[in-house]
Amino acid sequence: MKGRIALIGSVMILLLFTGFSGASFIEVKMPGLTSPIAADSSGGSVIIGGISNGTGLGDFDAFLMALTPNGTLRWAKAYGGSGRDILYSLKALPDGSSVVTGGSTSLGGGWVFRVGSDGSALWSKVYNVDMVYSIVPYSNGFLAVSSTSGIPTLLSLDQDGNVRGAYLLTPNETALPVKIMALPGGQIFIAGIKNSPKTGSPDFWLAQITPDGKVVWQRTYGGNGTEKLYDAELDGAGVTLVGYTSSFGSGAVDLLVVRTDLSGRVKWAKAVGSPMEEWANAVTLLPSGDLVLGGISYSTGEAQAWLVVMDTWGDVKRWITFGGAGMDWIRALTSGPNGELVLAGGVDGKANQLGNLVKNYPLIGILRDVSLDDLGSGCSLAFRRPPFKVMDANISVAEGAAVSNPPSVSVVARAAKLNTKNLNEEILNACSQAQTTTTTSSTATTTTTGIISTTAPLGEDTTTTSGPTTTTTTTTSSKKGGGGICGPAALIGLAIVPLLLRRRGE
Repeated sequence: MKGRIALIGSVMILLLFTGFSGASFIEVKMPGLTSPIAADSSGGSVIIGGISNGTGLGDFDAFLMALTPNGTLRWAKAYGGSGRDILYSLKALPDGSSVVTGGSTSLGGGWVFRVGSDGSALWSKVYNVDMVYSIVPYSNGFLAVSSTSGIPTLLSLDQDGNVRGAYLLTPNETALPVKIMALPGGQIFIAGIKNSPKTGSPDFWLAQITPDGKVVWQRTYGGNGTEKLYDAELDGAGVTLVGYTSSFGSGAVDLLVVRTDLSGRVKWAKAVGSPMEEWANAVTLLPSGDLVLGGISYSTGEAQAWLVVMDTWGDVKRWITFGGAGMDWIRALTSGPNGELVLAGGVDGKANQLGNLVKNYPLIGILRDVSLDDLGSGCSLAFRRPPFKVMDANISVAEGAAVSNPPSVSVVARAAKLNTKNLNEEILNACSQAQTTTTTSSTATTTTTGIISTTAPLGEDTTTTSGPTTTTTTTTSSKKGGGGICGPAALIGLAIVPLLLRRRGE
């Protein structure tokens, strides 16, 4: 664990706020509803998407919920056929509609559908590809990424989901395209996972492409262990890649965040974690310019949801873990219409029909003050600030080949009948209400940066327990290994979605 290490002392923040503040946490009680996978906002609504096997439409179905910025349910619907229909990502559009990607066994291929601002289905298309992982609006239509026999594939679609063109991005190499991102009218990027020619192991992958599938440049970022990317965020100054690493940090698995410029050159890379396991499933950029990473931490001895706030230079400003007695995590983040931080994940280890695959009811949080000092009460959530180390990650960067003549591939879109069902409008139970307060508090901020030993203590473990539960005992259960349900690959859509589709014959 070499490199410059940031020693983060107890986080104490100067707060001055008046009026509506605090946080709302909402538990979704409908049986069969699994952890949300995606979140986005537009048109004054927050859209949450995931997978359900409790709607009655089919084996598994996509579900969407639209909330107001204060957490009031606008609508909730399920979408699918008779088999397994899996939501993988969603994109909220300026007109209030949303476009959703995934895969379907009942429809037979990669899947994209669009819904209006009221959740009504506008169109639904299925494609002869493995899965549609991500989509962005582009040039009076959409660009989406999928895969053909493991080779990342770019789909150019019109506004109704019809195929304008399809291209193999790395015709001689396999890769997993997790997310496509585009600047307005400008550069297009794909982030994912690809074996590095330098390390010989899975690494973060970032490529700049053109709308007709040319690869301008591509790079991998990682070490001699395994790096898996789960999310990425694009802004006008660069790209932020997040996931986990087994090559760097202070534990078997640590959160890895890599920040590049728009040409893919590394600005900085940090491993954040404890001697236990931590990783990030999601990242979002706040209007303030700060980055928020969400995922899971075992630093307290049990699986807890984890929020980390960084500036765009990699300095950790504040962090917190929270959860109940079971397995808790954050899967998706987005910045709400009024600058709120919206998180979606699972909490409290409730059991449902997925057995060992997913054991949680969804939890949605809306934070109006990202100081993380006033999170309200309820849900029996224990909020802690356990110690973490922040270490420079000396990542290896490998250049990949540019692709100037991408092979076209025959991808056909066909209309797919989409069954819909209104979900119970009582499924949301607010277990913590936002607070209206006028508060002024002033404390000091202590942050020290320097070279410290990898075994030095870091920060304070400040524990507060909210709601009916008053115990502050920290569990000392054994660490959950990366190969089981509690490991990194089991708690995110990258693992859950393909597994659900492979189990179609069971």
